[in-house]
Amino acid sequence: MTQEIVLFENDEPNILVVDSSKMTRKLIVKTINEEMPNAHVTVCDNASEAIGSCLTTVFDLVTTALALPDMTGDQLAREIREQSPARYSPIILISGSVQEQLQQRSISDDITDYFDKSNGFKALGAFVRGYVQPDVDVT
Repeated sequence: MTQEIVLFENDEPNILVVDSSKMTRKLIVKTINEEMPNAHVTVCDNASEAIGSCLTTVFDLVTTALALPDMTGDQLAREIREQSPARYSPIILISGSVQEQLQQRSISDDITDYFDKSNGFKALGAFVRGYVQPDVDVT
């Protein structure tokens, strides 16, 4: 049996947010909704759920935490790249310890970019918008 893959063919960005912290998920979704009110946001609290979502939906952007209950964000990115129709979508690692990971060179090429939470959630909104709506003027 083949699964139907959901494609959003309008100007509404389709974003997947993966984080085990309910509070962090809420903050990320709130930030995205404030920055891009037309965005469609799907949330998952673990990698297995996220992989399942990626098998049936093509996302314009995936955000992940560094640590998830069932694997790391880097491992999740690798699984998405290998298994899903969203394999070419940008995958952003959102963490408070990104600098440490960079110094240890432990972030793989499966991660498109990273965002350090210490930059604040307002900056995160602009960062995410830059990936999914780079031509939108916000002046």
